[in-house]
Amino acid sequence: MPEAIQTPQQNAVQRFRTVLEDPIVQEQFKNALEENAPLFVASLVDVVSNDKILQECSPKDLIREAFKAATLKLPINKGLGFAWIVPFREKGVPKPQMQIGYKATSSSPSVPHSTATSTPISSTKRAKKSR
Repeated sequence: MPEAIQTPQQNAVQRFRTVLEDPIVQEQFKNALEENAPLFVASLVDVVSNDKILQECSPKDLIREAFKAATLKLPINKGLGFAWIVPFREKGVPKPQMQIGYKATSSSPSVPHSTATSTPISSTKRAKKSR
């Protein structure tokens, strides 16, 4: 039987999963999160799977940003409000950035506030639509 044809979105998610399944990457998440590593990795895959712009980002860049949240023990599930991975454009290339959420800053005084200097892609699109 021939393989099913994958969409570009499926290809991007599969490339991301392949990099994420590297034993070194898995070990880093396990060292940072211990028994919570599998849940964090599953939520990371969910975040990337549901965001077309994040899928355009380098898998290694996504993992690096996710690891920042993992070392702070902040879940990246968008609905929880502790941390997000937000795509920004640098010279036209999408780059992910981990952002501390409002719940993390209000409940943990040791977590620094984000100092983003770029404009999130989603904000740029909204600004263009409103003109």
